[in-house]
Amino acid sequence: MIGLYPNISHEEYHKIEAVSNSYLSRLSRCPAAAKVPQTETPAMLFGGAFHSLLLEGEVAFNERFVVAPQIDKRTKDGKAQWAALQELGKVVVSAEDYDLMTEMANAVIKHPFAIKCLAEGRSETSVFWNDPETGLYCKCRPDRIPDGDHGVIVDVKTTVSADKKAFAYTVNRLGYDRQAAFYIDGFNAVCSGSVDAFIFIAVEKEPPYKVACFTLSDGDISVGRMKYRDLIEREKGCREAGEWPHYDDEGLVELWMPNF
Repeated sequence: MIGLYPNISHEEYHKIEAVSNSYLSRLSRCPAAAKVPQTETPAMLFGGAFHSLLLEGEVAFNERFVVAPQIDKRTKDGKAQWAALQELGKVVVSAEDYDLMTEMANAVIKHPFAIKCLAEGRSETSVFWNDPETGLYCKCRPDRIPDGDHGVIVDVKTTVSADKKAFAYTVNRLGYDRQAAFYIDGFNAVCSGSVDAFIFIAVEKEPPYKVACFTLSDGDISVGRMKYRDLIEREKGCREAGEWPHYDDEGLVELWMPNF
């Protein structure tokens, strides 16, 4: 299964075993962390619902999510209403969260450059490839890929602050540079394309829902590439040894304290 697959559901995608950016994030903590089963946190559920609403639209959103009215689950009627929602087999989103997502989506749409980034391309397309250096099977699911072999990959990020300095810190802390390089290389591996740029659309989660669009320099993409290459080589070593240790260093490490 190599190439672009536009019709794989969110649930099906996550069941396919392959090296992903989220797997590499856990691996960067320590190898054993990569093997800990990942559960969706409330923040992850919110992010998934928001991405669906913004990138796929109301119809697609309603196929996967249901907005819950105000329900008092302490009462008999409330418990029955909640049970009925659960039986729908959809992810339940509170009315408060849905209103917040709507405001955030509207803010993105009103941003002159952000809406241009989202006007073309395809959303929620799954990409699968074999890493050429290690042979490991990899996957990613970019928010937006170009229609052809040329263009940019777009990723929407909800954030506390869309200010340039604050978001740069977030990129470094959460490894978004590594993600950018991983996605670019994965897309180019199966499309023989020349995608070399990655755009972040950052939107704040509090009023006025400030939106900003950022890209990384070629140098920063190269640094991100070195980061993911180091991790994917580590994963290969773990597989060859059949062991994913719960530590990074085998010996004693001198601690350097920051200047406060």
